[in-house]
Amino acid sequence: MRILLNSVFVILLFLTNYSLAQENSDEYSKDRFSASLGGFYTGLNNSVIVGIDQLGIGLSLELEDALGLESSAFVLRGDATYSFGKKRNKRLSIGYIGLLRKSEITLDRKLEVGDVVFPLETKISTKFNLEIYELSYNWGFFQDERMRIGLGGGLFVMPIGFSIAANENESDFLQFTAPLPALEVSTEFYITPKLTYTQTLNLFYIRFGTFEGALTDLNLNLEYRAFDHFAFGAGLNSFKLNLEAKEELFWEFDFKGSVRSSYFGALFYAKYLIKYKE
Repeated sequence: MRILLNSVFVILLFLTNYSLAQENSDEYSKDRFSASLGGFYTGLNNSVIVGIDQLGIGLSLELEDALGLESSAFVLRGDATYSFGKKRNKRLSIGYIGLLRKSEITLDRKLEVGDVVFPLETKISTKFNLEIYELSYNWGFFQDERMRIGLGGGLFVMPIGFSIAANENESDFLQFTAPLPALEVSTEFYITPKLTYTQTLNLFYIRFGTFEGALTDLNLNLEYRAFDHFAFGAGLNSFKLNLEAKEELFWEFDFKGSVRSSYFGALFYAKYLIKYKE
């Protein structure tokens, strides 16, 4: 991961020097629509703990250690943004993150998960899937030719699943969807007409009865517009999720236990853009 982070730094430094060295009279373009697709490799602070209290035993599993899930994973990330309004300062965005993990190991000790017992030397296949769908609105309360600062809010919808299969029999120990609202703060700064620095922070925290939820999603990106309609970017992404429910909630939130997931990685992506027509 250190080599990966150093590579990101070198790429960002090259893009900065390359853009500053060009004599380009283009204006700072404003885009009506953009769509990006990329991914990042996580290898720092990546842990998942699932407490399966709904099974009546208060079991907590560190999935990387107990079930052999890799502490590094490739994560797919994509998003699309549409800008509108007379001042071009309002934005609607949708996004997707897919953290899909699986492993196959042979147990070196007996494993009990709820009322299911996996004997010693059983070959098991484990899946832990966390998908994040995001819909957000952002209002640029400060915006000029080179800089934009925005505030907004959104909804994170996160299907979470955890299962173990052995001898062609699969047991689902966790399967629910968590809807969490979030506050959003964003900044955007044009270093040059072709080089842009962006920063987005989403925060959420709620405590209601026996339910507690917290979410942090931070993106720091440097983006180079290579062509009129195409750009390439690199940056860092940090995500943390903490959910805990000691009893089922009145709106039938089908989960009782705790889930904690976090990752940190270097992000690379490509973006398609459509400018405003002047």
